[in-house]
Amino acid sequence: MATSLRSNQPQRSTAVLVDSPFSAQFGGFVSNPDLWIPSGCAPLEATGVLSAVEDERFVALEPGEGTLEILTVLTTCTNAPEFQGAEPDRWTVHAHTLDEASAVWAFGDDDLAGSLSPGPALTFPEALGQLRGVDEGPIPVVAGSPFSFSPTLALAGADGLVELRHDSDSLQLELEPHDESLRLRNPDGTPRLRIEGALVEGDSVESSVLVFDQELPLPAIEAVPLASVERLELVPAYFRSPDDRRPWGAPAGLLATGFDAEGRRVYGLPTSWTVTRGHQRAAASPSADILQLGASCVEPTDEAQARTVEVEVRVGALIETATFEWTALPGDIDPETTELPLCDPPPGCACTSTGASSDSPHRAGAGLALIGLAALYRRRRRRRRRRRLQPRRASAASS
Repeated sequence: MATSLRSNQPQRSTAVLVDSPFSAQFGGFVSNPDLWIPSGCAPLEATGVLSAVEDERFVALEPGEGTLEILTVLTTCTNAPEFQGAEPDRWTVHAHTLDEASAVWAFGDDDLAGSLSPGPALTFPEALGQLRGVDEGPIPVVAGSPFSFSPTLALAGADGLVELRHDSDSLQLELEPHDESLRLRNPDGTPRLRIEGALVEGDSVESSVLVFDQELPLPAIEAVPLASVERLELVPAYFRSPDDRRPWGAPAGLLATGFDAEGRRVYGLPTSWTVTRGHQRAAASPSADILQLGASCVEPTDEAQARTVEVEVRVGALIETATFEWTALPGDIDPETTELPLCDPPPGCACTSTGASSDSPHRAGAGLALIGLAALYRRRRRRRRRRRLQPRRASAASS
């Protein structure tokens, strides 16, 4: 189900905000996630607390359970065999009022757990996607290093805070005048629900959200020295693979997570990395916490082949190594579009600074802005400084 409900956590919450209208459209089958049908080809019927506002837009009118029933797929819209004789299905949510909620910050790159695979680790760390309330104190970010957060709503659950999903138009971010430079905007100047930039050590951000004319405070954000990071953990992520010959696909990226002496997660880590084993196209992403990985820098394989790549990451005096293990398939590299030799100018592919192939890997730093990891990464590299380091501007409208 494709909806306009915002989702900032790896696990998509079924909790939705009462009186927040949202669009919804049935997309495709789990057996074929790339199969999407035209709008209107799978009529949805709202039941329970959900009510139809207009075509493909719905709203929960009161607390409780609501369901969108998918009764049939109109055969006049598509001839795809997957849709022929499809059984009815349903998508259920649980509606909650605003007085049950609090405002929190969400870290965008944690959403990799919702779009990628953890590979041989089988699960992503529990730290990913955790929301922190106002009563847990300020959120630490490394001074002078880019960070990016999105405001959202949360409910108190048995296992901590759970995201209360809402439509973007239902929530407005309120910043102090001297913090307005952190507000991310679309190319047309309209504000996005995201802040992005860096802070001077000792500086902080106080903010809130406005929902239906009710103001909810957000946790403070404070800049701390890099030395505050005492523990470093690396989270490898792989592309998902529908192929039966492997449980997960090729490497997609690497997320660095840091923690202080109290076990609090510190965001906006300034990382440097080295490909120490194997040949993999690698590039610093727009996120200071992320290394983006691409196709292997080897000849395309004619059969399934086990491969390994090791990446060393440094954050200050801390050093950790992550190992990627996967099965390469012939389709991973398209020989029709790949030029050989597969050794791009640095950063990438364990090349020297001249771009020539070498057994000595290339090292690159990543002091770039944080914007979020899904399957692909956007690039933005602009930096200006006054008292605060200025944020990047969005290259595309919020999705």
